[in-house]
Amino acid sequence: MTINMGLASASDSPRENPRDDELGHAYYAEKIADALFKLNPKDSYSVSINAPWGSGKTTFANFILHYMKEKDEDQKLIFIRFDPWLYSSTDQIINYFMSEVIKEVSRVHAVGKNLNKAMSILREANKIIAERDDVPFWAKLGLTTLTFDWTSLRRSDLITLFGEVCSSLERADKRLLILVDDIDRLDQNECQMVLTAIKAIGKLPKTIYLILCDMEIVGRMIKAYNPSVVSGHEYLKKIVQFQFDLPATESPRLKSYFFKRFEGLFDRRSDCHEICQQINIFFDAYQYSVEELFPFLLDTPRAVVRLINALSLTYRPIWDEIDTLDFLLLEILRLDHPELYEAIRDSYFDLLENPYQDIKQSSPDMKNHSGEDLLGVDLIDRCLNECTDKDRRILHIILMFLFPKYVYLYQYIHLNICQ
Repeated sequence: MTINMGLASASDSPRENPRDDELGHAYYAEKIADALFKLNPKDSYSVSINAPWGSGKTTFANFILHYMKEKDEDQKLIFIRFDPWLYSSTDQIINYFMSEVIKEVSRVHAVGKNLNKAMSILREANKIIAERDDVPFWAKLGLTTLTFDWTSLRRSDLITLFGEVCSSLERADKRLLILVDDIDRLDQNECQMVLTAIKAIGKLPKTIYLILCDMEIVGRMIKAYNPSVVSGHEYLKKIVQFQFDLPATESPRLKSYFFKRFEGLFDRRSDCHEICQQINIFFDAYQYSVEELFPFLLDTPRAVVRLINALSLTYRPIWDEIDTLDFLLLEILRLDHPELYEAIRDSYFDLLENPYQDIKQSSPDMKNHSGEDLLGVDLIDRCLNECTDKDRRILHIILMFLFPKYVYLYQYIHLNICQ
């Protein structure tokens, strides 16, 4: 059997154009772009796009920028993208942040000689400061002159320069939109420094910050960095004026997103439609009776891509030797519940025997840490007990589907119906 592995991989790269939208994000992005475009803040204004990792925040932001650029016929907006996750230290992050603002704003010649002159001075000052180890973070932002002799720069101090930049922006018929992505991937120190930078540089007039992150993660990092704050959420309210929670992708859209990529694994296999239908029936079977399984197992676009890429290596080479649905469920468990998957693998003898065989005779050599006889299913049960009630209930459903004998083993341990 010849397998074309070139068809197997799925890309996790963010989309740029709303016409490529598969998840229903373009509608909301256009509405937010319209609202942001009409904003003309005298000072700065911060908006956060809040969603878990892998939900499509960067794609969503790209759509917003796309729509705003379409509206910006007179080119009154200056777009700056700031990705702090690409840099390895606090100093690099801050220097990059300042450099990006300097570089992008100075490209716009129509803003006037004063701004270009100020930017030229600030660029040189920032280059000198970046090379000095004795300049603390806050001094690099021009927030204080207490710890460093600014006259050694042979230029005006950064506070005066920053004021000149602000004055020039106020006079210019331009606005800044600064996209800040992935601050929830930083460590707590770096995250705090970026937020402090936004708060400080946030004094820039006519500036909109679009901050993409999981606010729950960022809030926990703020609290860990500074235990004296009441809560990370309260701290963020001082920086972010408006928070938009990206709607979770609807299950039908996410299913379509999955099946489109899953079908790409088959390379013209004749029973592709039949297999996809079997999988869809399984997911739909519990939609109303117990739980909706699909969004539990594959809750984000990134989770779908991750599974497809795994299947391209594990499923395609042996697809004619296995049951596809069983293998798919086991791969999801392997990726998202590795401890449970290991327990299943260690318990395969118990789970795959004839379900009507005497359960007491299963795996006679299996021991727990105390050396006592232990049924393999007890290992699974211990993993499940660490899950939430909802997760445990759904994982029980999957295990009972995969292993009919699991029902009897579970009853043996919990109900003692086999004596």
